[in-house]
Amino acid sequence: MEDDDGFIGLPSTTVLVNDVPAMINEVFGDEINPIFFMSRATLAPKNEHVDSINDLIIDKMHGEVTVYNSIDTLAEGSNELMPTEYLNSLTIGGMPPHHL
Repeated sequence: MEDDDGFIGLPSTTVLVNDVPAMINEVFGDEINPIFFMSRATLAPKNEHVDSINDLIIDKMHGEVTVYNSIDTLAEGSNELMPTEYLNSLTIGGMPPHHL
């Protein structure tokens, strides 16, 4: 809801901290349940900040790690204008990262 000054209020359940590990502990506790993790959202000014926070959270989870990579080959007859490594490093809004 927007107030008279044009500010948007955050729900009372929002956790605001300056220390990322403290925020992770406040929201998730010592043991991070993947189902609980999926029902939460991290808001930050840039997607790269959210990605780094998500990486810290995922590192605290127990269990086997599975890595998925996007396809990074060109269609036959395509001209390669940019190195594959560069394209794989891009993080485009609305698209998952190359290394997921």
